[in-house]
This record gives sequence, structure tokens and C-alpha cells, in this order.
Amino acid sequence: MITKRTVISQIEVTEIGHLQIRFAKQIVEDGKVLMSEYHRTAVECGGSIDAQMVAVNNNLVEMGCMPVSADDIVRISAIANTDWTQQRVAKWNNTKAANRITSV
Repeated sequence: MITKRTVISQIEVTEIGHLQIRFAKQIVEDGKVLMSEYHRTAVECGGSIDAQMVAVNNNLVEMGCMPVSADDIVRISAIANTDWTQQRVAKWNNTKAANRITSV
């Protein structure tokens, strides 16, 4: 049976705390990956994982791919919640204000 899936391939936390997430969009037959290509997104330190994942899932569905699973979104949120301490988010917000950065 051939199925489509989207799985987390890599999650990276940058030096300033942004999350860079790479997903693998795959076509699988009987457990064997026939095709895989990447889809990437990033969330700035302290940003909204939920809002970003809604946008990612909408984009994936528009491309005919499977959305990211709720379990994978929980994994991404857990990493963000672990890394994004109040001090780290405050430091990023101060950096943005000092450099007049409105978004990344």
C-alpha cells in the first residue's frame, strides 16, 4: 500500500534561540520510502509555534502533502518550551528592539 506522510527530519535551535525545522515529505510503500523531499520553516525565539504550524500545514495541504501530525507539533513545542526561558526570550526581544527588527 502506498501512503504519504510528513515527518520531522531535523529540529535545530540556533544560537539566538530561533527554531529551524525541517520536515520530510515522503511517499512510502510497505514501509519503504520511495520519495522524500524537504520542507522547512523557522520560528523566532518566543514566537508562536501554533500559528507557524497552522501556516505550514495549510501550505503542505495546498501542495497535496500530509500535514504535520499533532504529536510532532507537541514535540516541537516541547523543545521550544525547554529552550525559550524568560531570559532567552527577553534577550532576543532586547536585540530586536536595539536593532529595530520587526520580524525574522
